[in-house]
Order: sequence, then C-alpha cells, then structure tokens
Amino acid sequence: MKVRSLLLQSDLDSKAMSTDINLAVKRKKTSSLISTKKVKKLRLSALIFLFIVGGLSAALFAIIASSPLPSLRGQEQEAAAALSAQQAKFGKYLLIKIQLSSIQTLLDTRPNLSSAIDTFISLVPTNVTVAGVAITEETLGFGVTSKSLDAISLLFVTIEEKVQQKQLPSTIVVSPIAYSGADGMYSFTIDFR
Repeated sequence: MKVRSLLLQSDLDSKAMSTDINLAVKRKKTSSLISTKKVKKLRLSALIFLFIVGGLSAALFAIIASSPLPSLRGQEQEAAAALSAQQAKFGKYLLIKIQLSSIQTLLDTRPNLSSAIDTFISLVPTNVTVAGVAITEETLGFGVTSKSLDAISLLFVTIEEKVQQKQLPSTIVVSPIAYSGADGMYSFTIDFR
C-alpha cells in the first residue's frame, strides 16, 4: 500500500509540473499583451512626470536667479569683512586704553613736581635768587644765591614749615654754603627727594 500511494503521489506531482509548465508559457503570452498596454500607460505617465519635473526645475531656477540671495550673500561677506576690520581696531583701542590706565597709575604715584616747584618759588624771600632748577629721577634741586644770611635763614624756616604741612618732600639735602668774596654772594643747592 505504501508503494501504491507513493506511485500515485509521483503521478500527481508530474501532472502538476506539466500544468505549471503550461501555465508558465501561457502567462508569458498573456502577460506580453497585458504589459504592452501597461507599458504604454507607464511611458505616458513617465513623460508627463518628466515634463512636470522639468517645468518645476526651470521655475525653481528662475526663482533663485531672480531672488536677492546672491546680493545678500555679497552683503553678508562685506559685513563680515567690516566686522573683522572693526574687531582689529577694537583690539587696538582696548590695548591703548589699558596702556593709558597703566600710565595714569604711574603718573598718580610720582610726586607732583610742578606744585613742588611753585611752592618752593613762593617761599623764596625777595633778596634770595633761585639760580637754577635741576630735575633728576630721584631729586628736585634748586640753586640758590643771596647776599644776606638772614634771608637764607628765613628761607630754611619757611621750608621747614612747608615740610611739616606736607607741601614739600620731607627729605632735604643742602650742600655746603659757599661764599664768593668778589661779589659778596652766598650760594648753595637744596635737593628735595
């Protein structure tokens, strides 16, 4: 029985194969007729789609060409170049500003020489003469001449008062007083430090 069922099964399989083969041939013949109609419709729709895409591409190109985007890009590049130039100028400005503040700090720490000179000149009695002014990095010196020792003594007293009032520097160096017998003048120098 097993053998017979196997034979029947093989007969059925062979018939099915022959039917499939015939169907395949029939499909090719019938599909070629159907596909020709479909191909014509597909070609027509592809051509329509191609013209639509071409028209849209041309319209998009015309919009881009007529739009202000290229000029805006040029303006953007000009603005970027101007900003970079301004940035360099602003950096120089900041550097100068920092240097000026440093200079001002140094100027604030140095003694005010013009007020010290004016103060000293205002102290000098009428019969005492300031022969010269010498300014160095550390000292402010005055050359003084007079015919009267009393006037020189009065000058020292007034200098001492101004030092106590802190209108003159507190360190004072006086050179020895020299006397010239030819013209009867006393001369010396006073250095403020």
